[in-house]
Amino acid sequence: MLEPRRVSPEMRYKQQEWVFEQRRSLGNASRLIASMEGSMVTDNTGFSFGKLAHDTEQLEYIISIGREELHEAASGFRSLLELFAQLQKGAPVREEVAAQFAKVRPFFNRALHLPDLDQSVGEVTEFLPAAADWEGASLDVRTRGVAIIRGALTASAQKLVRRWLLESTVWYQSLQNGDIQKSQLRDGLHGPVGFRLVHEIQARLPNLLGKLPLLDITSYRHGQQSSGLPWHCLDGIVVAMFWFGSISDSALEVSGRNSSMSFCSSNRVGPAPALQLEGFTREQAPTPARSLACPEGCLLLWQAAHAIRTIHRAKVDTFASRPVELLLLFGNYVDAGAKAAGFMPSFEGKADSWGEHYYARDHDHR
Repeated sequence: MLEPRRVSPEMRYKQQEWVFEQRRSLGNASRLIASMEGSMVTDNTGFSFGKLAHDTEQLEYIISIGREELHEAASGFRSLLELFAQLQKGAPVREEVAAQFAKVRPFFNRALHLPDLDQSVGEVTEFLPAAADWEGASLDVRTRGVAIIRGALTASAQKLVRRWLLESTVWYQSLQNGDIQKSQLRDGLHGPVGFRLVHEIQARLPNLLGKLPLLDITSYRHGQQSSGLPWHCLDGIVVAMFWFGSISDSALEVSGRNSSMSFCSSNRVGPAPALQLEGFTREQAPTPARSLACPEGCLLLWQAAHAIRTIHRAKVDTFASRPVELLLLFGNYVDAGAKAAGFMPSFEGKADSWGEHYYARDHDHR
């Protein structure tokens, strides 16, 4: 069987669409999946207060821009959020929380709304302006390990990507007790906006990315209490990151090559069999070599061999303005081994025993 990361873009899209439909449609609320790690997990768990708060805010934002059909689901989320807040403060409402979650559960961690952007994507002449210094950025990455391009997105493309990330309910993984929400390629980031970005950046940087396969698309949305992503090392060879939201007081810190080598060792964060972010733990941090800041819509590029972290100092109240990182990982696995060589996800239509899981911490591990 072909390894998913080595097939054509068209086949890659079909594979991801099948996975997405199987995992996230409203009809499979109790389905179990065989995860990449080999364990059986329910796919609509991962419940935490922060995750619930994010989903409630996102649904209410989508309703505010005219999608009234989501009102019923959003009202159930809001009621559950209020009850769960009372439970956390010690109120005797455990049974009420369980009853309300039973109503919300068919919609929790599901694709409730995906904006239809196919036509809009086709109307944008270029996402990445040809006038930007792409050749200089490519040279900087190869010689200095990192590059920054301000104004890397055209105004129309920036508006479209922001809309895609704001309106798509594809944030299925909750990190740091719900302070950060995460989405990946197989979670729904395989749509026309994401692949258009991939195709154009590979075309703009042929000497840097032209021969490297896409490894993953990953995005993080930061809540009010998030101070950024901790130090970690990403899988692949080259990483491209676009930034959105209120990031005037944000920065990307990049460690030097030598410090990164000892810090990263052979461990990287990425799609399985690489580590998840919370599985990448170190007692000591690497030495920062550079701190990079840029406005919304900029592009940051670096060699994946460098350890990085992001810093968000501002506490942003408005949902639509919260910092979002969109990362494109290019290159083969650092340490794939034989485990992933023939992987294709399998699904079992069994009903899980939900029991007391409604209050448990995140167990939708990916």
